[in-house]
Amino acid sequence: DLTAPEGDVELTDMDKGSVDYQIAAAVVEQEMMETKDGAFDPNGTLTREEMATVAMMSCSVSYANASHTYDTTYADGETIDQDYLTDVERGTTLGFWKGTSTGVFSPKLTMTYEMTIAVLDRVSDFAGK
Repeated sequence: DLTAPEGDVELTDMDKGSVDYQIAAAVVEQEMMETKDGAFDPNGTLTREEMATVAMMSCSVSYANASHTYDTTYADGETIDQDYLTDVERGTTLGFWKGTSTGVFSPKLTMTYEMTIAVLDRVSDFAGK
């Protein structure tokens, strides 16, 4: 569950009084996304492989005893950054990705709003929220 930030996060490129600031600060505080020198970059982009980590951190699956995945099931798996591979493969197993029947994940593809909403909707269904 995403809770209101406790105030430890300071985002330098957003208006502190906005609702978006509160959401972004909560996401950063829970280490679901990072900032660069305090900037959240609200107009920046997110790749499919980055979305994998957001999805896995949002779905309520425990990381306590999780092992890392070193092999990929995708034909373009060698292009998935090792930092994201485990989350990509877990998200695949949990059904968070669609359009991968060809065996291609396209990890560097920029997420659109439509794609993001679809993934988060599947995450929400999985988590029962």
